[in-house]
Amino acid sequence: MTNAQMKEKYGEITMLDFPQFTKDTFPGVTHMDLFSGLFGDVTDDSMFAGRTFDPSTASGKKWLDALATKMAVTGVKCQHISNNAPTNLAGPDETQRTEGVAIAKRWLDGCKVLDVKSMRMNSTSALGPSIRPPAIPRDPTDGYPRNLDIGALLKAAIESYKEMADFGGKYGVKVTFENHWGLAADPMNIRIMIDAVNHPYCDATPDFGNWEHEHMLFSGLKALAPY
Repeated sequence: MTNAQMKEKYGEITMLDFPQFTKDTFPGVTHMDLFSGLFGDVTDDSMFAGRTFDPSTASGKKWLDALATKMAVTGVKCQHISNNAPTNLAGPDETQRTEGVAIAKRWLDGCKVLDVKSMRMNSTSALGPSIRPPAIPRDPTDGYPRNLDIGALLKAAIESYKEMADFGGKYGVKVTFENHWGLAADPMNIRIMIDAVNHPYCDATPDFGNWEHEHMLFSGLKALAPY
């Protein structure tokens, strides 16, 4: 079924419709996790940088204000934003990493408008797919596998989250790691990074089913729950 056919059959709903839709369809559900890719009016290019919503534009701020008003009227709140917009937060390229943090800060400004309590970003880099590097044999004298590449990525991600947590803390917004690919596909990496960031506005947002394999369904969640 094409988009046009689905729209004809089911109608259309946008993020601005969602507070009232939630109130009418799910009585008692008052706190939502909203996805960054659904923010903004896709017919208004002035709201976007490339094709990513930019809360710092005049039209983007106006759209956020409209969403905040609808939330206030309905009593439906945005508790958390799952955000794919900031990229290269674990990238070894400092320019790209800094640009990713700058985008995250724009979104944290937007979180203040919506009274959001937390937002997750992805701990990925521009090295390729959102997959952490593996351990491989490093020394021909002993053949032991080592993962020397991951250290630089962890260091970059830790610095990114420290900067974002400092910024988000001004608004009372936590920045979080989700088990969402990249370094964070491994719950122990999340624990390493959160311990290193060591900030009251940085913690974990565990996804119950978002794991690489079935053995993580309980073990991964158990590792992250204290965080």
